[in-house]
Amino acid sequence: MVISRPTSDEMAEWRKVVDFAKRNGLVPQGHRIEKTRRWDGLHIELYEGSHPNAKPSLDPSQRIEIPEHIDSLHPLLAHLKNPAAVLDVSAEQVTRALRIMHTVLTEADRRGYETGWADDTSVGAEIRLGTFRLYVSLTEERETRDVLPTTTDLSSKKVYDWQRFQPHTRSVPSGKLRIEVATAEGRWDRTAHWSDRQRWTIEDKVGDVLAEITRRITAEQDRITAAEQAKVQRQRDWEAAMDQARSRFHHDRRIEALNKQLDRWKRSAEIRAYCAAVEQARPTDDDTETLEAQSRWLEWCRRYADQIDPTLAGAHAPKEIEPRPDDLKPYLGRFSPYGP
Repeated sequence: MVISRPTSDEMAEWRKVVDFAKRNGLVPQGHRIEKTRRWDGLHIELYEGSHPNAKPSLDPSQRIEIPEHIDSLHPLLAHLKNPAAVLDVSAEQVTRALRIMHTVLTEADRRGYETGWADDTSVGAEIRLGTFRLYVSLTEERETRDVLPTTTDLSSKKVYDWQRFQPHTRSVPSGKLRIEVATAEGRWDRTAHWSDRQRWTIEDKVGDVLAEITRRITAEQDRITAAEQAKVQRQRDWEAAMDQARSRFHHDRRIEALNKQLDRWKRSAEIRAYCAAVEQARPTDDDTETLEAQSRWLEWCRRYADQIDPTLAGAHAPKEIEPRPDDLKPYLGRFSPYGP
């Protein structure tokens, strides 16, 4: 259907018509209706299937029915002295709000979650799995209205029969409920929420609420599992790095000991060569006292050469020691010697 060159008022009217058809189930089953403004006018077209960007509908198996009558409320709700204040709803919405919260809490229990009230009840009911916390709150939205003084308001003032009163702008309960799912400790960037609207009510969305709770708990379980696996892997990597650091530490100590032994071996050979050169070069006409003093010195030099010569003292590897944390730091790179 094409409306040629519609005016602004006609465009607005056709939008209302199409929106009314969508909201009231007038679009044939398995089809969708779309409106598009083009060069030749407003096109209103009927297509088979849902819109490609439409959010997939909830699996029928996940839909949760809200009972009309409840014989025994969930224990968290049954003991509330003032449910309207705790849930932050008007007296007219208390019964409905209790039925919805009862269904959510009962289904959470059935799925194996632990339920309770948060320390601050205004945050909502708490759904727990291990150390993970979710908060489910149900409140009534408020709206701003012009309200005339009530009889109670007037009874406290001196008024005249002819006196007129101007309405006052006040924030009052709207009759529309809102349910929220929030996560403790800021682990999620957003709060999921659903409110009564023309196209649906909170009762229609309870299945989505439970699906969101399960999704977040599953994601938290996956996060914990991944964190534990990462922790185990970090421990393994650290232990491997420590083993390698100890091995390199001992390797370098052996190289250091070998270099020292080589230095001592070369030094002892140089000392002996020196002694031989002195003996060969010393004059034969020195007096006896000088020759004896020199011989004593050369004798000490040779004894010292024997002392430092590893081939005579016995070559051996350095004694194994337990390295200190600071000894291992140069070998660990990004790891700490004190733990992963």
